[in-house]
Amino acid sequence: MIYPLVEESDRAELQAATTMAKELAARPEFRPFPVGLLHGQMPSEEKDAVMTRFTGGEIRLLVATTVVEVGIDVPNATCLLIEHPERYGLSQLHQLRGRVGRGRHPSVCVLFRGAGLPPEAVSRLERFATTDDGFALAEIDLSLRGQGDVVGTRQHGRPEFRLADPWRIPV
Repeated sequence: MIYPLVEESDRAELQAATTMAKELAARPEFRPFPVGLLHGQMPSEEKDAVMTRFTGGEIRLLVATTVVEVGIDVPNATCLLIEHPERYGLSQLHQLRGRVGRGRHPSVCVLFRGAGLPPEAVSRLERFATTDDGFALAEIDLSLRGQGDVVGTRQHGRPEFRLADPWRIPV
């Protein structure tokens, strides 16, 4: 299960990984499935220990942030739930979805989106749900969000080029 926050915040009404890991571990229906927690603020040794326990099957339900986006290979992982997928870019969602289905068992990725999303966000998630080509998703994401500054810190939005867009010049 992927959550956008490590801890709850007063600034956003989003589920947090630490809170949900505790809640899930306390629920009777999840007692047969040991719950683990993984996020980027944990010391490296602790993260490694959690992943070793998850890979070995000791942890059956892993609650995490996007720290699992790249470099995690657990072939027996078959189900991924992403809370608040509207908070992520399409390429990032694709990377997360790639954490399951690496073994011989069928897999599924489920998105739990918030209510009352703007139509643009719903459309983006629908495009994600119907496309499994990472290159196509990256192009869709770029066209929807823009590339930001070529030089600078802005990570999204339309460039301020007056004569040409360097991303559209034929090579």
